[in-house]
Amino acid sequence: MKVDVKLSPLAAEARTHLDATVIVVDVLRASTTIITALANGARNVVPVLTPDEAATLKLRYDSANVLLGGERGGVKIQGFDLGNSPLEYTEETVSGKTIVFTSTNGTEAIGKTTSAQTVLIGAYLNLEAVARFAVELGKDVIIMCAGNQGSFALEDAACAGAFCMAISRLTSVEESDSARAARMIASSFDTVIDTFHASAHGRNLVNLGFSEDLEYCARFNTTDVIPEYYNGHLIIRQKKSH
Repeated sequence: MKVDVKLSPLAAEARTHLDATVIVVDVLRASTTIITALANGARNVVPVLTPDEAATLKLRYDSANVLLGGERGGVKIQGFDLGNSPLEYTEETVSGKTIVFTSTNGTEAIGKTTSAQTVLIGAYLNLEAVARFAVELGKDVIIMCAGNQGSFALEDAACAGAFCMAISRLTSVEESDSARAARMIASSFDTVIDTFHASAHGRNLVNLGFSEDLEYCARFNTTDVIPEYYNGHLIIRQKKSH
């Protein structure tokens, strides 16, 4: 199995995705938030590129069962129900709801992968479940880092490296240079929190008052929920009972 890491969406070419399993990683925070929303009973998450698109799309749905979620510059968009803090997406708030969601980096990265055979959303929260499922599918794996406004983001590269490690524990792999680099980045920090605090985006979130989000996003394997992109929606591909 070949494993490649795209260290930013700008490094991706749509044609390379066609016969691969793509794992989109925006660990701070869109991936983690999407996973949390579905784990807490959201009906689905609809990723869109812009706030205007989100507001327009909500009008097509039963508005009583739709929430607008997302951020720009790390903070909740004016007029939206929720921001991009996974801690906001509680069962009480999101159960049974459709979440129309937009973020600065994560939803753009998802949009660049929709030609792939399978698109999954990954973070530390569901790392083992996603890695196992990707191996079960038997296709080459591309890990797409959302990055930061088209540029490299340390936290996403480290999370991608953790996925490379998890996959390599399950099957024999042929890694690209960028996959090896991501693995080296992941190995160079003692803890995920150390990685987050070393990253520009992590420090920005702390300055915005989201330190608790970093702690939450650093948790390993707390859920088996695997969001999959299907027909414009993110839905649960696999959810095991404990």
